Amino acid sequence: MSRLVASAVALLASGGAFAQEMVTVDVAESEEYGRFLSVGERPAYLFTSDTPGTPAAPPVVSCIGECLDAWPLIWADGGAEAGEGAQSELLGTMEHEGQAIVTYNGWPLYRFERDVEGGPPTGQEIDSFGGTWLLIDPEGEPIMGEGV
Repeated sequence: MSRLVASAVALLASGGAFAQEMVTVDVAESEEYGRFLSVGERPAYLFTSDTPGTPAAPPVVSCIGECLDAWPLIWADGGAEAGEGAQSELLGTMEHEGQAIVTYNGWPLYRFERDVEGGPPTGQEIDSFGGTWLLIDPEGEPIMGEGV
């Protein structure tokens, strides 16, 4: 029995190492939106109902429950790094519900479940869950169109 327990502990420990993977924030580009942040070839979004962090206060995540099913936070328990075009001084992580999430210019970052890896952004300027979802440019500013 102790051999079985030792094997299970070893398996869990090795699986945890994979969960600690570093997240790279890159910059993608489209004709419609210009340059925007992406993670894993999927667009990254901010939520206007969140409160961005400042040197004096951490960010506040307001997307909860069903909101997180459609707009999952970008988790980064292994940390985050800036890819080509992203600014490392704007990149960070914060703790949320015991895990690290990626932030950029103080904003918690999300992905949209309907976006396809390598495809165009489909969540830009969607109003839902009490706010608006916006792409974020490499300078850390929300990309706003005519509807916002």
